[in-house]
Amino acid sequence: MAYSSFAKRGQSSLVVQKSKFIGIAAPVATETDAQRLIETLRSEYPTASAIAWAYIIDVNVQRFHDGGEPSGTAGMPILSVIQKRRLTHSFCAVIRWFGGIKLGAGGLARAFSGCAIDAMDDAGTADWCETVDCRIRIDYADLGKVEYKLADYPYVRLDTVFTDAVELCMRVKETEAQNMISLFENWTGAKMKVMEIGEPFDYPWS
Repeated sequence: MAYSSFAKRGQSSLVVQKSKFIGIAAPVATETDAQRLIETLRSEYPTASAIAWAYIIDVNVQRFHDGGEPSGTAGMPILSVIQKRRLTHSFCAVIRWFGGIKLGAGGLARAFSGCAIDAMDDAGTADWCETVDCRIRIDYADLGKVEYKLADYPYVRLDTVFTDAVELCMRVKETEAQNMISLFENWTGAKMKVMEIGEPFDYPWS
């Protein structure tokens, strides 16, 4: 099942009235992954005044926490940003160190949401879907033609191994794997061999 999430882990920093904020945005596959990330952040930032967070796994799993800040000023603003971007399998936290000046409810909400937005912008977004890695063996004589043809297709070449023949390690959406293999057969006159097709895994396609 395809879904939109962050392309990678992103980070931001912000200072408001001497309070320091750090934002972390990251893709997460499951709620367990999100909870583990929360525990990791608590270990990494033991001196923080607050660690507010929110995540959405799917329509049925949406959580947030204010991290000790007044109710509604931290976790919900972060969650709202994720919701507005229509993302799932997505986590964002904002860590705060109190600088001695109270920001008020509105100021806190703006600071937490602003820091979250910057972290999410840094993470970028991508369409995640089930993907497989394939190893395909071809003759040296066909390499030039295959490389020329591949430039027109959204497949990722991970590696090329040269032995008595050429092995291409390709990454492709699972739904397009058979089509890619058929193209290789056409390009090489069926003088190719599929050495291995790996297990499906989620991968971000920009």
